[in-house]
Amino acid sequence: MTIIFRHSRLSLQGIPQDAVLIKDAQTTLDASLSWRAAKPQDGCQTFFHEEHDERRKTTRTWHCIVRNIHKDEVSFTRLWERMGKDKVENQKSYVATISRVTRISSLAEGQAIWTLLFTYPPPMSPRVFTIFQASWLLQHSHKRRGIVVTLPVDLSKDKHLAELEEKGVKGLWASVEHLQELEGDVIEWRRIACLDAQGFVPKFWAERKLDHRMIKETMSCITWLKAQKEEERSHENRVENRNNHYIDGGTST
Repeated sequence: MTIIFRHSRLSLQGIPQDAVLIKDAQTTLDASLSWRAAKPQDGCQTFFHEEHDERRKTTRTWHCIVRNIHKDEVSFTRLWERMGKDKVENQKSYVATISRVTRISSLAEGQAIWTLLFTYPPPMSPRVFTIFQASWLLQHSHKRRGIVVTLPVDLSKDKHLAELEEKGVKGLWASVEHLQELEGDVIEWRRIACLDAQGFVPKFWAERKLDHRMIKETMSCITWLKAQKEEERSHENRVENRNNHYIDGGTST
């Protein structure tokens, strides 16, 4: 079983090396290709898989959302700038349930420990997710691809870092996200995740809602990126018009 599928909190000392994380992420991505398909929604393909842990006698449901995006809609570069760099900080701009995001520690380039406070509609009370997140931009057959891995971490043995953590019911969140340039100017965005809300919320309720939340978040992200693109374009047009005005003698007296 991969570190990702274990879905348990890592200690700071137990965070694997990049090569191990990338290998486990690829194993998870490859496995998702044969998962059971569910009903497509909002242009997203959906899949799910039940992972059994014989040692712990537990079963967790993993969800996979796949959305193909044409580069004219949102470019790979724009997506990766928001996903591969401080992803959770950017998420706060388009995920309404994120109340606070705090970077606890930067470990290396593209790697950091974060703590997030989520607020949900009833019956769920606020949840805290403290995570390790790492990203890598890779090349494959002259096409770019990027991987983002998110794993839950335990800060209890580091008093200083633990004091920076949000207070509340601590949930478990693990995910792998993959951006891949395909032929025909298409980008595949594959998102794989598993959630354990902890507390008194039934596990089946949280798991049942996860795919809907992932789809909503995916579509909100695309809308947010497109709005940014239009805003930048409008700003460029305003600057160009102002410069043309100056060149045409608009500042003369």
